Parts: sequence; structure tokens; C-alpha cells
Amino acid sequence: MKPLHQDYHLKTRPINPRPGLSLMLVLSLPYLANRFESFPRSKCHDIMIGIGVIAIWIVIFNWQLIRRRYPFVHILLESVLGFLLLCGFAALFGTVYGLLLFN
Repeated sequence: MKPLHQDYHLKTRPINPRPGLSLMLVLSLPYLANRFESFPRSKCHDIMIGIGVIAIWIVIFNWQLIRRRYPFVHILLESVLGFLLLCGFAALFGTVYGLLLFN
């Protein structure tokens, strides 16, 4: 007989990294090709962007482990992601509003 309550977050499921890696490659192509005139690429920028990408993928692949072992870090990461999402919506709204108002 199965228990009524199952911990779904404890089950491991494979993560397919291909869509995220391909999207990250497409989004970083202008930077990697050094096409930004106002933001020239340097070795320090490459190192910092690489560290950021590695940190993002470490968090993605260890999300369940972080949730189980470090619940405070999990809540902190979810709060930061929610804040970034809200900031993105606010920036998009501000950009559209500014373009409609001042043009």
C-alpha cells in the first residue's frame, strides 16, 4: 500500500541542459563576437561572465540538493529570482511607457 503523502521534491529527475545551453549560446553570441561598440570585451569581463554562467548552471543542476540541505539558501535564491523577474517586468513597462510618452 502506498503512503498518501509523497515527497515529490525528494525524487530525482534528469535535467536536459541542451535548451538552456543553446539559448545561453545564442544570447551571448554578440558579446563573444565583440560586437558591442560601447562595451568592449576584455579578459576580466570574460572571466566574470564565465563565473556567472558556471554559477547559474551549478544552481540549476543542484536545485533539489540545495532545497533539501540548505532551505535558507533555497528561499534566498527564490527571492532573488522573483525580484529579478519583477525588475524585468518593471524595466519592460518603463521602457514601453517611456517610448510611448516621449516619442
